[in-house]
Amino acid sequence: SHQITSNVLANMNLTTTSTTANHALVFLLNGRINCSNNIFGSDTAANSINIIFNGTAQSNFYVIGAGGTLTPNFDTVAIRNNFMGGISATGTGSGISLRCIDYSGTNGFFIFENNTIGSPTRANSITQNTSNSLFGLINRNSSASFNQRFVGNTISNLTSIQVY
Repeated sequence: SHQITSNVLANMNLTTTSTTANHALVFLLNGRINCSNNIFGSDTAANSINIIFNGTAQSNFYVIGAGGTLTPNFDTVAIRNNFMGGISATGTGSGISLRCIDYSGTNGFFIFENNTIGSPTRANSITQNTSNSLFGLINRNSSASFNQRFVGNTISNLTSIQVY
């Protein structure tokens, strides 16, 4: 079992022009995983995590990503009690798609419980200021046998300012 618990990731600038890979703070690929009680950014400070993308083709940035375009082999993945806020994505070119929680796969059991994506009390807690997309939670799974449970999650104060 893999444990990613009780971490604080804050006060950072991440700058790239690479379009050959996806980018992430946490990326899960295989096994039984518990990702819980982590803080990504800040509830009180704007721009605690700045993602600056100046590439010529679209790329993705995951706060928590699981599976992606690879071939994952999951058992049980629990993403619980995480907070995300004070995150901004900016840049030039085709832009970066900011994905707070993004998952895909064909097997395993995914549990999403009591995560807070964007501060419930601070406007513009997570901002996207590029010509691409912003997702609070995205499920890119197409398998009817894929098991998942969503309980008590809050998504609020996400702002996308499309720049074309």
